[in-house]
Amino acid sequence: MDCVNDWNKVSNNFIKGKRIEYSLIFVATFLITFILYLFSFHKFINSMLIYIMIFITVFFFISLLRLKRLYHSISFKCANKLIFYQSGIVIKNEVIIPCRKVYQTKIRQGPILKKYHLVSLEIITAAGSLEIDYIKHSTAESIIKYIELNGNQEEIKNE
Repeated sequence: MDCVNDWNKVSNNFIKGKRIEYSLIFVATFLITFILYLFSFHKFINSMLIYIMIFITVFFFISLLRLKRLYHSISFKCANKLIFYQSGIVIKNEVIIPCRKVYQTKIRQGPILKKYHLVSLEIITAAGSLEIDYIKHSTAESIIKYIELNGNQEEIKNE
């Protein structure tokens, strides 16, 4: 199992995939705002829409600039019957999930992930869910196998 005891990173294609995602969102949002601008005849609304388009453009480029930092901030591992996940640039976020608390796992693959032969793993508990994007399918399968092997042992011992 390639996720056990060592901190793993998401795939190197994380930055490329996120650029595509952000670009699609930027283009769609910009187009909608531009169309609203064309069909609005009120001066105040037109000026506000121009400010919104400027804000969207600036936010898009700032998001692109922080992708490399975001990539380096995401890591995960499986150890001691737990799943650890860390992320965050300014505010560090750490999630620890006991394997026995996992109810369901889902592997997803959208068109962008499919292009890079990657998947997204969703780990679902009663308290919420954790999604690990841009990982290899073999890594997702090994995490699921780790959860299956370590999640049910305590329940069997208690019975």
